[in-house]
Amino acid sequence: MKGTLSMQIQNVPITSVKPYEKNPRFNDDAVDAVAKSIKEFGWQQPIVTDKDMTVICGHTRLKAAERLGLTEVPVIVADNLTPEQVKAYRIADNKTGEIAEWNYDLLPFEIKDLQDANFDLSLLGFDTDELDKLLNGDADKQVATGETEPDAVPEAPEVAVSVRGEVYQLGEHRLMCGDSTDAASSGTRPTPSASRRSRMRRRSNVLCGQSWKCRMDACSARPTEPDWSRSVAASHSQRRAAGKPR
Repeated sequence: MKGTLSMQIQNVPITSVKPYEKNPRFNDDAVDAVAKSIKEFGWQQPIVTDKDMTVICGHTRLKAAERLGLTEVPVIVADNLTPEQVKAYRIADNKTGEIAEWNYDLLPFEIKDLQDANFDLSLLGFDTDELDKLLNGDADKQVATGETEPDAVPEAPEVAVSVRGEVYQLGEHRLMCGDSTDAASSGTRPTPSASRRSRMRRRSNVLCGQSWKCRMDACSARPTEPDWSRSVAASHSQRRAAGKPR
């Protein structure tokens, strides 16, 4: 494969590594964050230089190492690249990182997990405002205590924003948009408790003084009057017609 090289990492004196004088990237604002990262996680990404020990990739890491007072840095010497490839790789390494984007549906959950584990979130590189927004949402969309009536119900929008299966983070809780009666969306079908089933039977199967009825006016499946109930009612009617006691 073109450009293949043996990945040989060597520790060299920091004074032997030279920054590229025409580096077109401003990185001073990122030095503190990278220094914290190196201090916490160690060197997981070495500096890449050309055969003259001039930095191709890793200018920020070199400055962070200097700020930490390190005397040696890990280096990979890409001595198989042409001068044109070195120049192109230096630009491409920075630009390709800008193409990727965060998935903001998943990122807050990852950060919340770290927060719950008492991990130092300042090591992630986000500033305080960014972390607050990721963990708590946009400030202009939050409702402060006392801004609305406790029982106020907002009008339903013409076009629903929520979709089935979407999960919302509400502080320490998570709310899923779905149908609790649909096994496909909730995973389980709700089952009435034993006490509720008993109350349902007592309410729907009641024998009053005259006939077998359902007291649940909204019941769509009223029980059919049993044969023995019709027989008893007929017997009582015949006795009343004959003037006999029941």
